[in-house]
Amino acid sequence: MDARLYKRLRAAAAPYAYDDYKKQKVAKKLAEKQESRIRRAEVLPAVNAELAQRLLSPPEEDKPRKRGKKKSKQGLPTPTEANPLGDDRFGAMFTDERFQVDESTEEYRLRHPPVKSKK
Repeated sequence: MDARLYKRLRAAAAPYAYDDYKKQKVAKKLAEKQESRIRRAEVLPAVNAELAQRLLSPPEEDKPRKRGKKKSKQGLPTPTEANPLGDDRFGAMFTDERFQVDESTEEYRLRHPPVKSKK
C-alpha cells in the first residue's frame, strides 16, 4: 500500500488524533515543569507525626453539610486552625514523649474504629 494512501485513510479514520496528540504533549510538558519546581518540605514533629500529618492534611469536601450550619464570616481559617502544631496550647503534645499516641493499643482502637470509605 502506498504511504500517502495509508496516511489519508488513517487521517479519515481518526480525524481528531492530531489534536489528542497535541493535548497529550502539552500535558506532558506541564507535568515535567511541575516536577522540576521546588517544593516546600513539610517538617513533621518527632512525636505524634501521624497525628500531625492528619491535622495538616486538608479536610475532605465530599461530606454533606448539615442544615443550618453556616460558613465562617470570612471563610478563612484562623492561624491556629491552619496549623495547630504552632499553637502554644498543643505544643507539648508534639514535643513531649509522654503524650505519644500509641495506635496499636486496644483502647485507641475502641475509640477510633476504622472507617470504610465509600466509593
